[in-house]
Amino acid sequence: MPLRNVPITYTLDQQRQEINALASDVNDIDVNFSERVDDRVGALLLGGTGIASTYDDAGGTITLALAFNEFSTSAILEGTNLYYTTARANAAIDARVNQNFVNNLNITNLGPQDSITLSLGQTTKEITPLNYNNVSWDTAYGWGDHNAAGYLTSYTETSTFDDVTDRNSTTTNTVTVGALKTNIIQSKVSSDNLGITAARTIFTNDVRIGTYSTGLSNDFGINFEKTGAVTINHATNAGGLVLRASGTETFSIDSEGKFNGVLKFVTSDGDAGQSLQTDGNGQLVWGSGGGANVNISDGLPTSANTGDLWWESDTGRLKVYYANGANPAAWVDASPPLQADVPNNGSRTNVSDVDASWVSGSTGDVFSDTNGTFSVGVEVSSFSKMKVSVVFGKVEGSNGTYGTIALERNDGSTLSEIATFALKDPGNSASGYEPLSLQYVDTHGASAGDIVTYQLRLKELNASGNRSMSETCQIFVEEV
Repeated sequence: MPLRNVPITYTLDQQRQEINALASDVNDIDVNFSERVDDRVGALLLGGTGIASTYDDAGGTITLALAFNEFSTSAILEGTNLYYTTARANAAIDARVNQNFVNNLNITNLGPQDSITLSLGQTTKEITPLNYNNVSWDTAYGWGDHNAAGYLTSYTETSTFDDVTDRNSTTTNTVTVGALKTNIIQSKVSSDNLGITAARTIFTNDVRIGTYSTGLSNDFGINFEKTGAVTINHATNAGGLVLRASGTETFSIDSEGKFNGVLKFVTSDGDAGQSLQTDGNGQLVWGSGGGANVNISDGLPTSANTGDLWWESDTGRLKVYYANGANPAAWVDASPPLQADVPNNGSRTNVSDVDASWVSGSTGDVFSDTNGTFSVGVEVSSFSKMKVSVVFGKVEGSNGTYGTIALERNDGSTLSEIATFALKDPGNSASGYEPLSLQYVDTHGASAGDIVTYQLRLKELNASGNRSMSETCQIFVEEV
């Protein structure tokens, strides 16, 4: 673009027109032009922010291009109230919104709020529509300046428990403490006691009663160890342990260590096989002897001392080793051979005819002779049964009749029928007569020393009649 040749005689208006034309020409310049230029011109044209300059030395050209990506808000010069970035906007807000700014807002309605959380250090409280009491707040607000109210807003306790008890050392109130430590240096006067009433009184350390410290010399008292051990240290001639039931002494260990004031226990162990025995003066000592050795075997023991016992297991015999001084010691039966109980028995033999009769509808007669009832009574010993044997001679009676005989037992209080036997027709034998014999074992149920009597009764016949025995007859009863 050549410069215009402007005459110097141009008027001001002409010059203005010429300048406007030049400005229009500059405005129409194409920035993407490519034109051969001199190296010196190329060196003078440099790129900058937003403008890229490329010089082609071979071609003698220089290219200028716009680079919009190089522009940012930080590259824009700031003016009054001119902000374009978030950080700058937040910084400006923080700088303005301070306590004075909030106070000057004069907000009277925050709108609906679920809760307001107030925090101070680690303490956080929440105001909600449920726990807020506007009446209390309004009342407190009506008091005005609380600093002028005359009450304490903070207090540091300086009084001690001693100060409190000095005011009045007695109280009927219940005092609850988390932990109690005491150093009692003087007991209460008169008969007053210190009582502790609780569901459980727990001591986590040893508890001492008296002056007990080490339990030596005259350091008397009781020590309850937290492990469960109990130590009592008493004076030589006093003290001990006494157990009572309802005020009556049941067990004691006195100051000398005697049980119930009689026996004193040993303080050391004895030898193997020894046993405790008294020395006759109230002292238990370890000693040997005083007891017999007991041997259980089929054969003779290999060694024995006087007084030893031997149970000969194959024969069931108990023997004692005995020496009378004159004869050599030997095993002697401690219990002589046991004799079996001799069964008691009894019998009755007729001295004349034995007979009985029966009439229809009656109970029948007991067999008897001229000496009375033909019966036998036996005293019961250790046996539980009796064997009854009866032998009758020739049985005579009405020909063609037959029936039964009953064996009865009389234990002194009850008469019982215990067995029934057939009674044949005397005329059935070839000789016209036949003997009668019977035997029965009875479990009597009586006790030792009781008398049990057995007898026979003519129970019935097929027709009225009698039975008699003119030959020898006998009834024999024996324990079995």
